[in-house]
Parts: sequence; structure tokens; C-alpha cells
Amino acid sequence: MRYELDAVLPTETIHVSPGTNLLVAGPPMSGKRELTLSILAQGANAEEGNIFVSTDHGAEATLADYQTLVAAPNQAALGIVETTESGATMHESFVHSVTSPADLTGIGIGVSEFMQRFNKNGIRQTRFALDSVSTLLSYVDVRTVFKFCHVLTARLESVGYLGVFTLDTGVHDEQAVNTIKQVFDGMVELRERDDGIEVRVIGLDGYRTGWEPYEPNHS
Repeated sequence: MRYELDAVLPTETIHVSPGTNLLVAGPPMSGKRELTLSILAQGANAEEGNIFVSTDHGAEATLADYQTLVAAPNQAALGIVETTESGATMHESFVHSVTSPADLTGIGIGVSEFMQRFNKNGIRQTRFALDSVSTLLSYVDVRTVFKFCHVLTARLESVGYLGVFTLDTGVHDEQAVNTIKQVFDGMVELRERDDGIEVRVIGLDGYRTGWEPYEPNHS
């Protein structure tokens, strides 16, 4: 069992082992969310489970973005944890709502509920995404976010999930970024150039690529 990424990243064929956790890092608006959703979509199209924690968008907007890549999502294999302060939410079985990105315990509970449901339904191969760590850092101190990510990635590893987390670069101080990076097995980095966006892979199951052109929603 492995997780294929070849339909997402414009690189050589790439696959990762179960339990791998990746950090997708790049400037704001560089396509990190789109890339992350594309990683989930490749799994959904292969009948894998998907859990998405969205700190900046409500469940309705997240589902709409997801459906641009997965036309008919299997709701039994989908879980969305939204962190919304507006009180507006979708009342669906695949949505768990938390009132604030600062409620890391609530986020963890929502993730655990979906993991338990997937396990009960026999869904073993699952892709998990959290968008974004940067939002958590705007509400909670670095030490607490590091501990949260450390515990969460360890749990994803233990059940053989693929974990993908996004982080804005150029927003946090270097020490904070380096602290968060320690949690992850590899990185997918995005950068903006005059002629568009480029991507590279570092430390991913031995893969290391140079910078290559990337277009959001490449899948």
C-alpha cells in the first residue's frame, strides 16, 4: 500500500509510504490550498478516504472547492472539520464544526471522530489535510502548535494515513518556521516567479527535485 502523488505534482512519478506527513510551504496565494485539495482528490478518485481541516474557509466553501476536483464525493469517506467564528455551518454528517482555530482540542476531537468512523466502515487508506498551520499560529503560540502538530502527525503515522499540512512562508519568524518543520517527513515548497509558480520536493521518501513550473489544480 502506498499513496500516489504523480497526478498532482509536475515531477517524476512520486509515491509515499503510509504514515508519511508532508508540509506544503509557500507564500500566501501561491496555490498551497489548491495543491492540497488536488492531493486529496487523487485519493478520493482511487476510493481512499479524505479528512480536511479548514481553518480559513467554512465547510460549504471547502466542499465547493473539493467538488471541482471530485464531482461526486463519497460522503461516507469524507470528513470536513471547519473552524468558523460566524456560527454558520453545514449540518451534514461529514462536517464537524469548531468555533475557533484556537480550539485545538475541538479540532482534534473532530479528526478523531472521522478516524473512528472510517475505521468502523473499513476505510483504511486515507489522506488527511490541515489548511493551515499559519492560521493556528495566529491564534496560538508556537510551542502549543508544535505539540498539537507533533501529536497529530504521530497519530496519522500510527494508522497509516498520508498527512498534508500547509504553512505560509514569509509571514512567521524563521525560528517558528524551523520549529514547525521538525514535525514533518518532507516538504513540498512553492515559490512565485515572474513567469508563474514553481514547485519542488524535499526529503520525500528520498525524493529531491529541482524547481519546476506548477499550475494550481494540476491533476
